Amino acid sequence: MDKENYLTELEEYLDALTADEKADVIEFYNEYIDDAGLETTDEIEKRLGTPRQLSRKVLADYSIKVTDIESHRSKKSKASVRSNGKMIWMILLALLASPAAIVLGIVLFAILACVVAVFGACMVAALAVLCTFFILMIASLYVGIVMLFSSFTTGLFYLGCGLMGLGAVLIGFPLLYWIFRAIIQGIANFAKFLYKKIYKNRRQGGNEK
Repeated sequence: MDKENYLTELEEYLDALTADEKADVIEFYNEYIDDAGLETTDEIEKRLGTPRQLSRKVLADYSIKVTDIESHRSKKSKASVRSNGKMIWMILLALLASPAAIVLGIVLFAILACVVAVFGACMVAALAVLCTFFILMIASLYVGIVMLFSSFTTGLFYLGCGLMGLGAVLIGFPLLYWIFRAIIQGIANFAKFLYKKIYKNRRQGGNEK
């Protein structure tokens, strides 16, 4: 009865998964508990953690799996920003849910907060510069068109400057997005490495016992 209650509660925390994925998880841990000979709730939680803790680990594992699949399908070997962001969040929750890894979870959260704060400030500043530059280039185009009727060469100069500036702005916006995506990918890779390292060590420690 304890096993059924544990698995029922675990399933309730897995709403982010599809019905088939939840069924696979429940079936796996049902067999795991039977094979390990775990009978009471205390024995199960000592080995697997509480249903909430285990669910966060499961969701983190599935998030990593999704990003890995996207990376293999993508020619650039990078998952989407959305998938990476979700994976980072799931890993963070999994680390914070584990007493043994809570310190690392806090460290990861602190790193993430610092990166977001610094990069956010840089992004705002860069966007402000690009927007200002864009307005100036539009003004340069306007002046160039007006000047064509009074001084053709001067008008061409302003038009050329305006077009070159607009080209630079059009390059700048995708560049900012690329930098943002690269930073998120770097954080995701670090979080994935940290998560796998921690749970690999925990599994090895459990096997030694």
